[in-house]
This record gives sequence, C-alpha cells and structure tokens, in this order.
Amino acid sequence: MISSNPKISIVIRTLNESKYLRQLLVSIQNQTYKNIEIILVDSGSTDGTVEVAKKMNHKVLEIEQDDFTFGYAINHGIQNSTGDFICIISAHALPVNDLWLEELVSGFTKSSSNGQIALTYGKQLGNKQSNFSEIRDFSRMYGEKEQIQKKPDYFCNNANSIILKKLWNEHPFDEALTGLEDLEWAKYWMDKEYKIMYKPNASIYHFHSENADQIKRRFWREAIAARSIGVFPIWKIIFQIPKQFFLFLADILMAISKSEPSKIKEIFTYRLNNLMGKLKSLTDKKFNLRNYKEQYAANKYDVLEISSQNNVKKMQYALKPLKPNDVLIKVHYVGVCETDLEVLRGDLGYYKTGWAKYPIVPGHEFSGTISRTGSKVYNYSVGDKVVGQCILSCGTCKMCLSNRSTACLERKEVGVLNHDGGYAEYVSLKSQFVHKIPENVSLLSASSIEPLAVVYKGFNRIGLKNVSESEREKILIIGSGPIGHLSARLGHFWGHEITVFDVNQNRLSFLEDIAITTENNEPDFYKFSIIIECTGNDELAVNVIEKSSAATTILLLGLPYNKKLVDLEKIVSFDKKIIGSVGSTGENFKSAIKISEKINMNHFNESTFEFTEWQKAWEMHKTKNKLKVKLKMGH
Repeated sequence: MISSNPKISIVIRTLNESKYLRQLLVSIQNQTYKNIEIILVDSGSTDGTVEVAKKMNHKVLEIEQDDFTFGYAINHGIQNSTGDFICIISAHALPVNDLWLEELVSGFTKSSSNGQIALTYGKQLGNKQSNFSEIRDFSRMYGEKEQIQKKPDYFCNNANSIILKKLWNEHPFDEALTGLEDLEWAKYWMDKEYKIMYKPNASIYHFHSENADQIKRRFWREAIAARSIGVFPIWKIIFQIPKQFFLFLADILMAISKSEPSKIKEIFTYRLNNLMGKLKSLTDKKFNLRNYKEQYAANKYDVLEISSQNNVKKMQYALKPLKPNDVLIKVHYVGVCETDLEVLRGDLGYYKTGWAKYPIVPGHEFSGTISRTGSKVYNYSVGDKVVGQCILSCGTCKMCLSNRSTACLERKEVGVLNHDGGYAEYVSLKSQFVHKIPENVSLLSASSIEPLAVVYKGFNRIGLKNVSESEREKILIIGSGPIGHLSARLGHFWGHEITVFDVNQNRLSFLEDIAITTENNEPDFYKFSIIIECTGNDELAVNVIEKSSAATTILLLGLPYNKKLVDLEKIVSFDKKIIGSVGSTGENFKSAIKISEKINMNHFNESTFEFTEWQKAWEMHKTKNKLKVKLKMGH
C-alpha cells in the first residue's frame, strides 16, 4: 500500500541554470506538499548555480561535465535519494501554482489503479519568451483531460514527472541514450502491464531559449533515441517532411490570426530545424538498450584496506555505480611494490604533507579483464585483457595542457594518492587510463607493465633511444630490483652497453640470460656516459654526482631520496645533466606494452600468492629473494 503522504525526492539536473533555479527552488518550497527533499545533480556549472542551491541548504551532487548523460545524471540523483517517490523536473521550469506537486503525486495516492502506476507526468506550458511553434506543440501534446495511458501510448516527459522508486531499483534509466530516457523507462514498465498517468493540473512553465543549431541538435538526439527505443521507425521520420510543412503553415495562420506576423521567422527556424534534426538521425547508428540494474546493485567485493598509518585489514566494499566514461576491471594479478609498504608506513611525502588521505586500497601494478563498461565507452568490451595507468591526471590544468601530466596538481595515483588500487577484486578507472594488452602477453606478465612504463618514461626524459636512432651509450645501472632489472633489459634490447651494479648477487643472477656486465663492487663511475640510479639511496645518488665524469647524464629513478647537500658548482662546471623521473603517461604505457612482447619478463612471475596470503607475500617481498612478488586475485 502507498501511504497518503510519501516522501518525495525531487531531482533537478543542472548546468548553468542560475537564471531560473532560484525561482524554481522557492516555488518548490512554497508547495502545499511538504514531505520532500531536493537534490541537484550539477555537471560543471560556472554561473553560480551550485552556490544558489547550497545557500538554500539543498543537497548538491557534482559530476564531471564529460560524464554527463541524461540517464546517468538522473540515476546518480536517485541513487543518493531517500524518498519512496522520485520527482524529476527541469531546472528551467516553474510550477504554475502551489498545488503542482500535490497534484502530480495524487496519481499514485488517489488513483483507482493504485499499485499499477509507474509514472505520472504533468502539463507543460510556454511563456512569452518561448518559441511560438513550441508553445503550439505544447498545446497539441498536453491536453486538458486527465488520462491513464496504456501501451502503445508510451508518451511522457520527465521535465515534469514522478516515478515509483522501487521500480527504478528494478530498472534504472538508460544512460547511453541521447534523450527520451523517460520514454524508454515508461515503455519498459508499460510492456510489463504497468500504466502511466497524465495529470493536466500538475502544470509547469517550461522555458527553452534555443538558437537554430540547438533546436536542430535537440530533435536530432531525441530522434536517435526514439529510433533506438523502437518507437520512431524510418517511415515515421520520412513522414516528418509533410507533417512539419503542415505544422509550419498552421503555425503561420495562427500567428496571423493573433496579429503576430513577426513570429513567422522564428516559426520557420523552429520547424526547419525540427525537421532537419530528425532527418539527420537517419545517418546515425541506433543505441543498444541496456538495463543498468547491475551497475546500481550493492554488490560486495574483497579489498585490502590501509585504514590508517600501519593499520591494514581485509574488508568488503560495495561496488559504486559506474560513471559513463569508466570501465570496471576485474583484477587478476597485482604486483607487490615497496611503494605499497611506504603507503602503509606513511613514509611518502604525499602522506607527510596531508595531500594523500587514508583509508586507501594499495596496489598500482595490476592487470585484469573488463567486467563492465560505462555508457560512453565504445572502445572496450567485456572480457578485454587490460592494464591500468597509475597516474590519473585531470587533463585540463596548465600542466596537463603543456604535456606535463605527471605534474598535474589535481592528479590521483592508483593505490598511492587518493584512488583505490589493485589489492581488490575490482578497480574502476576512466577508460582513457586503461590499455588493452596483446593476446600473446599473459595477464601475469602484464601486471609488470606499469614499472616498465616508468622505465620507458625515464629513458625518454634523458633522450635514450634504440641504437638505430642514436649512438651506442655506455650505461651503468645502480640497483637490480624491478626498475633496475627492466632498465637493464630495455637498454640491452636497444643495443647499448650495459653494466649493472648491486650487492645482491641473487638479483643480479636474474639477468644472466642477456649479454651485460654485472658488478658486486662499486664500479668506476667515471667510465660511463649515462648512470641510472634505481635504489632511492641518497648516499649512492650523491656518490654518483661526485664521482661521475664530466658531461655525464644521471637519471634518478629511485624513490624515496632523502634531503642531501649537493655541490651545484661541480654540476655546472663539469657539465653534468641530472634528471629525475617518476611515473608514466599513457604514451609510455603504449610503448611499454609493445616492448613487453619482446623482452623476457619471466623472472617477474616466479613468486605468486593467493590474495588471502597477502601477509606471506609482503614477507617474501621484504626478503628481496625474488625479483617480484605478486598476488593472484579471485577469478
């Protein structure tokens, strides 16, 4: 049974709506129906829209403009609502009177079909600023008689509607459609014998202020959606040619009869672009309709969470709904890195300064398969084998726009800086930060592509290339851990003369299959044109700077280095080049993926533990007896 006073959550999608929003919110507050909450879903307003809502103490949910779709914005609002009913109203609308909401919800509380109503919608009106032809269309579409609709009369409009939330739980709005997500939703339930109800006394003024291109675009995207839903076959689109011509003539006659011949130009603009938009839809592919119920289900998955400094425990998280540009990766393997333990201890500068926050799920070296795709993702399919980047840049700041994305001040780092990582059954990432791997590269090996991309970026920073493109260099690599090991293999693959120095003979032995020199004792730094420091040991780094020859290039790949005094005069007077490098970009990942097919990654795959054995894996990592320790996630 539906109560006589159910709570209604009012969801309003906004983008630069401050012109109309305040009067809409005031009107809602003045409604006779009081059991409500108001939720704004804003997609990047810059005109004070958000501030208007916050000053009036309403809930504001902010999404990235690039993630906006009509269905996703509504679903996101409903996901964060507490009402039994969801009212959806356009931000550029205004209820005609204070009884609007009471009238709209009465379709559920007073209807003789109580329990079988899925959606009610109200009348829409234009005002003196509205396009003359749109006002005429409103009068044609919205009559004076209340009615309960049955299929195939699927028409409705969520610029002014209420739906039953429990039905939304079973079938959220389609997030891929370019419009008419309301009609798809209504059709879904009407095909299951539910009904929708038109309430003419629940009236709003709906303001559109569109130029010719905007009119054309609106009818184009709605026509694509209508074709996808199956309610706008080709013959109906072709029929729009005589129909819009007839409506054009009818609108002109009405304008003349009202002594408004000045409206003829806007009538022509509206009708022409209405028609052109609908005809243009014939050149576009239809969307595949999807039920987004799975994405909004509270599915549980296992993670290893660092809740605070030196506190770690296995937990269960609930999957969050996938954003339109995101993909959900089912993790297969994650590599244990010293950075994971630095995050645990809080040793990283990110945590010392407070930039990074706990709790966090560590793990930035991972591979997996695509489990779900967002509504705007078309270049990935479920089941694709992928790896994910560590550094997630914003793409819009000065650093990103100047091709320095690793220096983005808004960046996040997977498993390190304010973004959960691969010590989990699932990781969600924007699709732009995800890369497919070749079929002949195993997921086990692919989980080490991230450190290979780090090496690739470092080499790029010092201009080191294949000998076919540059001179053969004499290179010293200090440290034969994962980064040093990959530096040696990449340098050797490119044809350079490589020497690796490490006191750990066991780790040096992992390089015995390639023709390089290994040293247990500190070599003569003076002999090398390039020295790559991979340990993060500050004493070694200073030693390299002091003892290397003039014109030496020194690449610092290790972390974390402590503060040290360095003789700057020696660097300048001896013409030395010192470059630090951290992280990697998407291009580095693509290059590393190609190289990974050609170099031996087998030693990275020799020590694998089940996810439940993460403590043993960390202990094995600390022994440094293995080049890399990995966790196998549940799959």
